[in-house]
Amino acid sequence: MQSAIRRFPVLKSCNTEKCFLWFILFSIFLLPDFNPFPKWFAFRVEDILLPVVMLFVIFRKDYKFDIYAWLVIAFAGYILFTIMINNRATEIRDYFEIFKLIKYLFFLWFFMSAIDPETIKKPLRYIFIILLVFNLLHYYNVFEFNRYVECFYASDSRLLLFGKDSLGEPATKRLMGTMGNPNNNAILFLFFAVMFVPGQVNRKSDLAIFFLSFLGIMLTQSRTGMVAFVIITVTNIFLNRLKYRLIFKQLLIFILIFFTVNLIEYTDIRLHDPLTDNELREFQENRRKQSVDNYLPASEYLTNIIESDVSERSVSGRLEAWKHLWTMIKEKPFFGYSPYKDYFYDNSIYPESEYILMTWRYGFIGLFLYLVLLTFPVITGIRKNLISRFYPSLLFLMVVMITALMNTPFCEPRILLLLAFTNAMVHQGYTKQKENYG
Repeated sequence: MQSAIRRFPVLKSCNTEKCFLWFILFSIFLLPDFNPFPKWFAFRVEDILLPVVMLFVIFRKDYKFDIYAWLVIAFAGYILFTIMINNRATEIRDYFEIFKLIKYLFFLWFFMSAIDPETIKKPLRYIFIILLVFNLLHYYNVFEFNRYVECFYASDSRLLLFGKDSLGEPATKRLMGTMGNPNNNAILFLFFAVMFVPGQVNRKSDLAIFFLSFLGIMLTQSRTGMVAFVIITVTNIFLNRLKYRLIFKQLLIFILIFFTVNLIEYTDIRLHDPLTDNELREFQENRRKQSVDNYLPASEYLTNIIESDVSERSVSGRLEAWKHLWTMIKEKPFFGYSPYKDYFYDNSIYPESEYILMTWRYGFIGLFLYLVLLTFPVITGIRKNLISRFYPSLLFLMVVMITALMNTPFCEPRILLLLAFTNAMVHQGYTKQKENYG
Protein backbone atom coordinates (compact mmCIF):
# COMPACT_ATOMS: atom_id res chain seq x y z
CA MET A 1 0.00 0.00 0.00
CA GLN A 2 2.80 2.41 0.87
CA SER A 3 4.47 1.75 -2.47
CA ALA A 4 1.18 2.49 -4.22
CA ILE A 5 0.93 5.82 -2.39
CA ARG A 6 4.49 6.72 -3.33
CA ARG A 7 3.77 5.84 -6.93
CA PHE A 8 0.56 7.90 -6.97
CA PRO A 9 1.16 11.02 -4.83
CA VAL A 10 -2.44 12.13 -5.38
CA LEU A 11 -3.53 9.44 -2.86
CA LYS A 12 -1.59 11.13 -0.04
CA SER A 13 -4.07 13.99 0.14
CA CYS A 14 -7.16 11.84 -0.33
CA ASN A 15 -9.01 11.89 3.01
CA THR A 16 -12.43 10.29 3.48
CA GLU A 17 -14.42 13.32 2.32
CA LYS A 18 -12.22 13.82 -0.75
CA CYS A 19 -12.38 10.14 -1.69
CA PHE A 20 -16.15 10.20 -1.33
CA LEU A 21 -16.35 13.34 -3.50
CA TRP A 22 -14.15 11.72 -6.13
CA PHE A 23 -16.32 8.62 -6.19
CA ILE A 24 -19.48 10.72 -6.59
CA LEU A 25 -17.92 12.54 -9.55
CA PHE A 26 -16.79 9.23 -11.03
CA SER A 27 -20.36 7.94 -10.70
CA ILE A 28 -21.93 11.02 -12.29
CA PHE A 29 -19.66 10.99 -15.32
CA LEU A 30 -18.98 7.32 -15.92
CA LEU A 31 -21.44 4.89 -14.32
CA PRO A 32 -24.70 3.78 -16.00
CA ASP A 33 -28.18 3.55 -14.57
CA PHE A 34 -29.28 0.33 -12.89
CA ASN A 35 -32.63 -1.12 -13.79
CA PRO A 36 -33.68 -4.00 -11.51
CA PHE A 37 -37.34 -3.70 -12.57
CA PRO A 38 -37.47 -3.26 -16.37
CA LYS A 39 -39.97 -0.76 -17.74
CA TRP A 40 -40.80 0.56 -14.29
CA PHE A 41 -37.91 2.42 -12.75
CA ALA A 42 -34.15 2.66 -12.65
CA PHE A 43 -31.78 4.20 -10.16
CA ARG A 44 -28.27 5.54 -10.12
CA VAL A 45 -25.37 5.13 -7.71
CA GLU A 46 -25.91 8.72 -6.56
CA ASP A 47 -29.40 7.72 -5.41
CA ILE A 48 -27.90 4.95 -3.29
CA LEU A 49 -25.27 7.35 -1.94
CA LEU A 50 -27.85 9.97 -0.98
CA PRO A 51 -28.35 8.61 2.60
CA VAL A 52 -24.57 8.72 3.09
CA VAL A 53 -24.48 12.29 1.77
CA MET A 54 -27.31 13.20 4.15
CA LEU A 55 -25.39 11.71 7.08
CA PHE A 56 -22.28 13.67 6.07
CA VAL A 57 -24.28 16.89 5.91
CA ILE A 58 -26.34 16.39 9.08
CA PHE A 59 -23.68 15.10 11.46
CA ARG A 60 -21.11 17.65 10.29
CA LYS A 61 -23.76 20.38 10.33
CA ASP A 62 -22.89 21.45 6.80
CA TYR A 63 -26.48 22.33 5.99
CA LYS A 64 -27.51 25.95 5.89
CA PHE A 65 -31.12 27.05 5.51
CA ASP A 66 -30.38 30.25 3.65
CA ILE A 67 -32.62 31.94 1.09
CA TYR A 68 -31.55 29.58 -1.69
CA ALA A 69 -32.26 26.44 0.36
CA TRP A 70 -35.74 27.75 1.10
CA LEU A 71 -36.21 28.46 -2.62
CA VAL A 72 -35.46 24.81 -3.42
CA ILE A 73 -37.84 23.66 -0.68
CA ALA A 74 -40.51 26.10 -1.92
CA PHE A 75 -40.22 24.74 -5.47
CA ALA A 76 -40.51 21.16 -4.18
CA GLY A 77 -43.56 22.16 -2.12
CA TYR A 78 -45.10 23.89 -5.13
CA ILE A 79 -44.66 20.74 -7.25
CA LEU A 80 -46.44 18.78 -4.52
CA PHE A 81 -49.23 21.37 -4.62
CA THR A 82 -49.65 20.95 -8.41
CA ILE A 83 -49.81 17.18 -7.97
CA MET A 84 -52.59 17.51 -5.40
CA ILE A 85 -54.76 20.00 -7.28
CA ASN A 86 -54.51 17.88 -10.44
CA ASN A 87 -55.72 14.78 -8.57
CA ARG A 88 -52.49 12.86 -9.16
CA ALA A 89 -51.67 12.09 -5.54
CA THR A 90 -51.57 8.34 -6.25
CA GLU A 91 -49.15 8.64 -9.22
CA ILE A 92 -45.80 7.57 -7.78
CA ARG A 93 -43.81 8.71 -10.83
CA ASP A 94 -44.71 12.36 -10.27
CA TYR A 95 -43.03 12.39 -6.84
CA PHE A 96 -39.66 11.72 -8.44
CA GLU A 97 -39.53 15.40 -9.43
CA ILE A 98 -39.68 16.29 -5.73
CA PHE A 99 -37.09 13.63 -4.93
CA LYS A 100 -34.71 15.16 -7.49
CA LEU A 101 -34.90 18.56 -5.78
CA ILE A 102 -34.29 17.05 -2.33
CA LYS A 103 -31.29 15.19 -3.73
CA TYR A 104 -30.09 18.39 -5.41
CA LEU A 105 -30.22 20.31 -2.12
CA PHE A 106 -28.31 17.72 -0.08
CA PHE A 107 -25.66 17.28 -2.77
CA LEU A 108 -25.36 21.08 -2.96
CA TRP A 109 -24.70 21.21 0.80
CA PHE A 110 -22.19 18.37 0.52
CA PHE A 111 -20.36 19.99 -2.40
CA MET A 112 -20.19 23.27 -0.45
CA SER A 113 -18.14 21.59 2.27
CA ALA A 114 -16.19 19.09 0.14
CA ILE A 115 -15.10 21.17 -2.85
CA ASP A 116 -11.83 23.05 -2.75
CA PRO A 117 -11.84 25.38 -5.79
CA GLU A 118 -8.03 25.35 -5.83
CA THR A 119 -7.66 21.55 -6.13
CA ILE A 120 -10.94 20.26 -7.57
CA LYS A 121 -9.56 20.18 -11.11
CA LYS A 122 -7.24 17.31 -10.18
CA PRO A 123 -9.89 14.53 -10.14
CA LEU A 124 -11.68 16.11 -13.10
CA ARG A 125 -8.53 15.73 -15.23
CA TYR A 126 -8.41 11.99 -14.58
CA ILE A 127 -12.14 11.58 -15.15
CA PHE A 128 -11.98 13.47 -18.44
CA ILE A 129 -9.28 11.15 -19.79
CA ILE A 130 -11.42 8.09 -19.00
CA LEU A 131 -14.50 9.79 -20.42
CA LEU A 132 -12.73 10.70 -23.66
CA VAL A 133 -11.41 7.16 -24.14
CA PHE A 134 -14.92 5.79 -23.46
CA ASN A 135 -16.44 8.09 -26.08
CA LEU A 136 -13.83 7.24 -28.71
CA LEU A 137 -14.32 3.50 -28.15
CA HIS A 138 -18.05 4.11 -28.54
CA TYR A 139 -17.67 6.27 -31.66
CA TYR A 140 -15.52 3.74 -33.51
CA ASN A 141 -17.20 0.72 -31.90
CA VAL A 142 -13.82 -0.79 -31.04
CA PHE A 143 -14.07 -4.50 -30.19
CA GLU A 144 -17.88 -4.33 -30.46
CA PHE A 145 -17.90 -1.72 -27.68
CA ASN A 146 -21.45 -0.62 -28.40
CA ARG A 147 -22.75 -4.17 -28.20
CA TYR A 148 -21.08 -5.07 -24.91
CA VAL A 149 -20.67 -1.74 -23.06
CA GLU A 150 -22.63 1.14 -24.59
CA CYS A 151 -25.80 -0.97 -24.39
CA PHE A 152 -25.82 -0.28 -20.63
CA TYR A 153 -25.92 3.48 -21.28
CA ALA A 154 -28.07 3.96 -24.41
CA SER A 155 -31.42 2.54 -25.48
CA ASP A 156 -31.67 -0.17 -28.11
CA SER A 157 -33.30 2.24 -30.55
CA ARG A 158 -30.53 4.80 -30.29
CA LEU A 159 -27.89 2.12 -30.74
CA LEU A 160 -29.79 0.70 -33.69
CA LEU A 161 -29.76 4.11 -35.43
CA PHE A 162 -26.22 5.02 -34.38
CA GLY A 163 -24.40 5.95 -37.59
CA LYS A 164 -27.43 5.03 -39.73
CA ASP A 165 -30.37 6.86 -41.21
CA SER A 166 -33.98 5.62 -41.06
CA LEU A 167 -33.33 3.36 -44.07
CA GLY A 168 -30.28 1.75 -42.51
CA GLU A 169 -27.81 3.56 -44.78
CA PRO A 170 -24.57 5.05 -43.33
CA ALA A 171 -25.12 8.50 -41.81
CA THR A 172 -23.39 10.94 -39.48
CA LYS A 173 -22.79 9.50 -36.03
CA ARG A 174 -23.96 11.42 -32.98
CA LEU A 175 -21.77 10.68 -29.98
CA MET A 176 -23.93 9.43 -27.08
CA GLY A 177 -21.23 8.44 -24.57
CA THR A 178 -22.09 7.74 -20.95
CA MET A 179 -25.21 9.91 -21.11
CA GLY A 180 -26.86 7.70 -23.72
CA ASN A 181 -28.08 10.85 -25.46
CA PRO A 182 -26.05 13.13 -27.79
CA ASN A 183 -27.60 16.37 -26.53
CA ASN A 184 -26.92 15.57 -22.88
CA ASN A 185 -23.48 14.24 -23.81
CA ALA A 186 -22.72 17.65 -25.31
CA ILE A 187 -23.63 19.27 -21.98
CA LEU A 188 -21.23 16.88 -20.25
CA PHE A 189 -18.40 18.04 -22.51
CA LEU A 190 -19.53 21.64 -22.03
CA PHE A 191 -19.10 21.18 -18.28
CA PHE A 192 -15.42 20.32 -18.83
CA ALA A 193 -15.07 23.23 -21.26
CA VAL A 194 -16.42 25.49 -18.49
CA MET A 195 -14.13 24.07 -15.81
CA PHE A 196 -11.00 24.28 -17.99
CA VAL A 197 -11.78 27.45 -19.92
CA PRO A 198 -8.54 29.32 -20.78
CA GLY A 199 -7.34 32.22 -18.67
CA GLN A 200 -4.28 34.47 -18.88
CA VAL A 201 -2.04 31.67 -17.58
CA ASN A 202 -2.87 28.04 -18.42
CA ARG A 203 -1.49 24.57 -17.93
CA LYS A 204 -0.99 22.79 -21.23
CA SER A 205 -3.03 19.82 -19.99
CA ASP A 206 -5.95 22.11 -19.11
CA LEU A 207 -5.86 23.73 -22.54
CA ALA A 208 -5.85 20.25 -24.09
CA ILE A 209 -8.97 19.32 -22.08
CA PHE A 210 -10.71 22.51 -23.19
CA PHE A 211 -10.07 21.89 -26.89
CA LEU A 212 -10.80 18.16 -26.64
CA SER A 213 -14.11 19.12 -25.00
CA PHE A 214 -14.86 21.13 -28.13
CA LEU A 215 -14.02 18.05 -30.20
CA GLY A 216 -16.47 16.00 -28.13
CA ILE A 217 -19.22 18.62 -28.57
CA MET A 218 -18.67 18.60 -32.33
CA LEU A 219 -18.95 14.81 -32.46
CA THR A 220 -22.29 14.91 -30.62
CA GLN A 221 -23.67 17.10 -33.45
CA SER A 222 -25.71 19.01 -30.85
CA ARG A 223 -26.60 22.38 -32.35
CA THR A 224 -27.54 24.00 -29.07
CA GLY A 225 -24.33 22.56 -27.58
CA MET A 226 -22.27 24.23 -30.30
CA VAL A 227 -24.08 27.54 -29.84
CA ALA A 228 -23.54 27.33 -26.06
CA PHE A 229 -19.84 26.65 -26.57
CA VAL A 230 -19.42 29.71 -28.80
CA ILE A 231 -21.24 31.92 -26.31
CA ILE A 232 -19.27 30.77 -23.25
CA THR A 233 -16.02 31.13 -25.19
CA VAL A 234 -16.84 34.72 -26.18
CA THR A 235 -17.98 35.46 -22.61
CA ASN A 236 -14.71 34.07 -21.27
CA ILE A 237 -12.71 36.28 -23.63
CA PHE A 238 -14.39 39.36 -22.18
CA LEU A 239 -14.31 38.21 -18.55
CA ASN A 240 -10.65 37.21 -18.69
CA ARG A 241 -9.69 40.02 -21.07
CA LEU A 242 -7.62 37.61 -23.12
CA LYS A 243 -4.91 38.99 -25.35
CA TYR A 244 -5.50 39.10 -29.09
CA ARG A 245 -2.66 36.69 -29.73
CA LEU A 246 -4.22 34.04 -27.48
CA ILE A 247 -7.64 34.62 -29.07
CA PHE A 248 -6.12 34.12 -32.52
CA LYS A 249 -4.47 30.87 -31.44
CA GLN A 250 -7.77 29.59 -30.05
CA LEU A 251 -9.55 30.47 -33.28
CA LEU A 252 -6.99 28.56 -35.35
CA ILE A 253 -7.35 25.48 -33.14
CA PHE A 254 -11.16 25.66 -33.36
CA ILE A 255 -10.97 25.81 -37.16
CA LEU A 256 -8.55 22.87 -37.21
CA ILE A 257 -10.85 20.79 -34.98
CA PHE A 258 -13.86 21.75 -37.09
CA PHE A 259 -12.26 20.49 -40.30
CA THR A 260 -10.87 17.43 -38.51
CA VAL A 261 -14.34 16.43 -37.31
CA ASN A 262 -15.82 16.90 -40.78
CA LEU A 263 -13.01 14.80 -42.27
CA ILE A 264 -13.60 12.08 -39.65
CA GLU A 265 -17.31 11.99 -40.41
CA TYR A 266 -16.79 12.02 -44.18
CA THR A 267 -14.26 9.18 -44.19
CA ASP A 268 -16.31 7.21 -41.65
CA ILE A 269 -19.39 7.31 -43.89
CA ARG A 270 -17.41 6.58 -47.06
CA LEU A 271 -15.57 3.61 -45.56
CA HIS A 272 -18.71 2.11 -44.03
CA ASP A 273 -19.97 -0.82 -46.08
CA PRO A 274 -23.67 -0.70 -46.95
CA LEU A 275 -25.93 -3.26 -45.29
CA THR A 276 -26.43 -6.60 -46.98
CA ASP A 277 -29.97 -7.70 -47.81
CA ASN A 278 -30.09 -9.87 -44.70
CA GLU A 279 -28.73 -7.08 -42.49
CA LEU A 280 -31.21 -4.62 -43.98
CA ARG A 281 -34.13 -6.96 -43.29
CA GLU A 282 -32.90 -7.45 -39.72
CA PHE A 283 -32.54 -3.68 -39.29
CA GLN A 284 -36.08 -3.03 -40.54
CA GLU A 285 -37.48 -5.79 -38.35
CA ASN A 286 -35.73 -4.37 -35.27
CA ARG A 287 -37.11 -0.93 -36.05
CA ARG A 288 -40.64 -2.30 -36.22
CA LYS A 289 -40.21 -3.92 -32.83
CA GLN A 290 -39.33 -0.63 -31.18
CA SER A 291 -42.11 1.04 -29.21
CA VAL A 292 -42.46 4.17 -27.15
CA ASP A 293 -42.04 2.20 -23.93
CA ASN A 294 -38.62 0.85 -24.84
CA TYR A 295 -37.47 3.84 -26.85
CA LEU A 296 -35.67 5.27 -23.85
CA PRO A 297 -33.85 3.77 -20.89
CA ALA A 298 -36.02 3.19 -17.83
CA SER A 299 -34.27 5.99 -15.94
CA GLU A 300 -35.67 8.51 -18.40
CA TYR A 301 -39.10 6.94 -18.00
CA LEU A 302 -39.28 8.08 -14.39
CA THR A 303 -36.83 10.93 -14.02
CA ASN A 304 -37.28 12.47 -17.44
CA ILE A 305 -39.73 12.93 -20.27
CA ILE A 306 -39.47 11.55 -23.77
CA GLU A 307 -36.59 13.11 -25.67
CA SER A 308 -35.54 12.92 -29.28
CA ASP A 309 -32.36 13.85 -31.06
CA VAL A 310 -32.19 17.04 -33.13
CA SER A 311 -31.63 14.98 -36.28
CA GLU A 312 -34.82 13.02 -35.66
CA ARG A 313 -37.18 15.97 -35.49
CA SER A 314 -37.83 18.64 -38.08
CA VAL A 315 -38.41 22.29 -37.20
CA SER A 316 -42.06 21.88 -38.19
CA GLY A 317 -42.33 18.91 -35.81
CA ARG A 318 -41.01 21.02 -32.95
CA LEU A 319 -43.36 23.88 -33.68
CA GLU A 320 -46.30 21.49 -33.90
CA ALA A 321 -45.50 20.02 -30.47
CA TRP A 322 -45.00 23.48 -28.94
CA LYS A 323 -48.27 24.71 -30.46
CA HIS A 324 -50.09 21.74 -28.98
CA LEU A 325 -48.59 22.27 -25.52
CA TRP A 326 -49.17 26.03 -25.68
CA THR A 327 -52.87 25.44 -26.36
CA MET A 328 -53.00 23.35 -23.19
CA ILE A 329 -50.98 25.92 -21.23
CA LYS A 330 -53.60 28.58 -21.97
CA GLU A 331 -56.20 26.35 -20.32
CA LYS A 332 -54.16 26.09 -17.07
CA PRO A 333 -51.77 29.07 -17.14
CA PHE A 334 -51.12 29.45 -13.41
CA PHE A 335 -50.58 26.00 -11.89
CA GLY A 336 -50.23 23.74 -14.92
CA TYR A 337 -50.82 20.00 -15.09
CA SER A 338 -48.23 18.72 -12.54
CA PRO A 339 -45.30 16.51 -13.69
CA TYR A 340 -47.81 14.15 -15.43
CA LYS A 341 -45.14 12.10 -17.21
CA ASP A 342 -47.69 9.66 -18.60
CA TYR A 343 -49.14 12.30 -20.91
CA PHE A 344 -45.97 12.53 -22.98
CA TYR A 345 -45.63 8.77 -23.27
CA ASP A 346 -49.27 8.11 -24.04
CA ASN A 347 -49.29 10.77 -26.76
CA SER A 348 -45.67 10.37 -27.99
CA ILE A 349 -45.05 14.10 -27.56
CA TYR A 350 -41.53 15.54 -27.39
CA PRO A 351 -41.50 18.90 -25.51
CA GLU A 352 -37.91 19.67 -26.64
CA SER A 353 -37.86 22.91 -24.66
CA GLU A 354 -37.51 23.07 -20.91
CA TYR A 355 -39.22 26.45 -20.76
CA ILE A 356 -42.30 25.06 -22.54
CA LEU A 357 -42.18 21.92 -20.41
CA MET A 358 -41.93 23.80 -17.09
CA THR A 359 -44.79 26.10 -18.06
CA TRP A 360 -46.96 23.15 -19.11
CA ARG A 361 -46.19 21.23 -15.92
CA TYR A 362 -46.32 24.00 -13.32
CA GLY A 363 -47.80 27.06 -15.03
CA PHE A 364 -46.17 30.48 -15.21
CA ILE A 365 -45.68 30.46 -11.43
CA GLY A 366 -43.63 27.27 -11.77
CA LEU A 367 -41.65 28.73 -14.68
CA PHE A 368 -40.79 31.74 -12.53
CA LEU A 369 -39.66 29.51 -9.63
CA TYR A 370 -37.58 27.43 -12.07
CA LEU A 371 -35.81 30.51 -13.44
CA VAL A 372 -35.17 31.88 -9.93
CA LEU A 373 -33.78 28.50 -8.85
CA LEU A 374 -31.39 28.52 -11.80
CA THR A 375 -30.17 32.09 -11.60
CA PHE A 376 -30.19 32.94 -7.87
CA PRO A 377 -26.68 31.59 -6.97
CA VAL A 378 -25.07 33.37 -9.91
CA ILE A 379 -26.90 36.64 -9.22
CA THR A 380 -25.79 36.40 -5.59
CA GLY A 381 -22.22 35.76 -6.74
CA ILE A 382 -22.29 38.80 -9.00
CA ARG A 383 -23.62 40.99 -6.17
CA LYS A 384 -20.78 39.78 -3.90
CA ASN A 385 -18.21 40.33 -6.66
CA LEU A 386 -17.27 36.64 -6.86
CA ILE A 387 -18.01 35.76 -10.46
CA SER A 388 -14.79 37.32 -11.71
CA ARG A 389 -12.85 34.69 -9.74
CA PHE A 390 -15.24 31.72 -9.61
CA TYR A 391 -17.27 32.04 -12.78
CA PRO A 392 -17.72 28.38 -13.83
CA SER A 393 -21.17 28.76 -12.23
CA LEU A 394 -21.97 31.67 -14.56
CA LEU A 395 -20.73 29.85 -17.67
CA PHE A 396 -22.47 26.59 -16.79
CA LEU A 397 -25.69 28.47 -16.05
CA MET A 398 -25.42 29.91 -19.56
CA VAL A 399 -24.93 26.39 -20.91
CA VAL A 400 -28.05 25.09 -19.14
CA MET A 401 -30.23 28.05 -20.14
CA ILE A 402 -29.12 27.96 -23.79
CA THR A 403 -29.52 24.20 -24.19
CA ALA A 404 -32.90 24.42 -22.41
CA LEU A 405 -34.24 26.25 -25.46
CA MET A 406 -34.28 22.99 -27.46
CA ASN A 407 -33.64 20.33 -24.78
CA THR A 408 -34.55 19.50 -21.19
CA PRO A 409 -31.26 19.51 -19.21
CA PHE A 410 -32.89 20.23 -15.83
CA CYS A 411 -34.80 16.94 -16.14
CA GLU A 412 -31.57 14.92 -16.34
CA PRO A 413 -30.50 14.09 -12.73
CA ARG A 414 -26.78 14.10 -13.54
CA ILE A 415 -26.88 17.56 -15.11
CA LEU A 416 -28.82 18.76 -12.07
CA LEU A 417 -25.97 17.51 -9.83
CA LEU A 418 -23.40 19.26 -12.04
CA LEU A 419 -25.41 22.45 -11.56
CA ALA A 420 -25.22 21.87 -7.79
CA PHE A 421 -21.46 21.38 -8.19
CA THR A 422 -20.86 24.70 -9.97
CA ASN A 423 -23.25 26.56 -7.64
CA ALA A 424 -21.31 25.21 -4.66
CA MET A 425 -18.15 26.78 -6.10
CA VAL A 426 -19.72 30.23 -5.73
CA HIS A 427 -20.36 29.54 -2.04
CA GLN A 428 -16.80 28.27 -1.57
CA GLY A 429 -15.47 31.39 -3.22
CA TYR A 430 -17.46 33.57 -0.83
CA THR A 431 -16.21 31.53 2.17
CA LYS A 432 -12.57 31.86 1.10
CA GLN A 433 -13.02 35.58 0.46
CA LYS A 434 -14.31 36.06 4.04
CA GLU A 435 -11.37 34.03 5.42
CA ASN A 436 -8.85 36.11 3.47
CA TYR A 437 -10.31 39.55 4.06
CA GLY A 438 -12.36 39.08 7.22
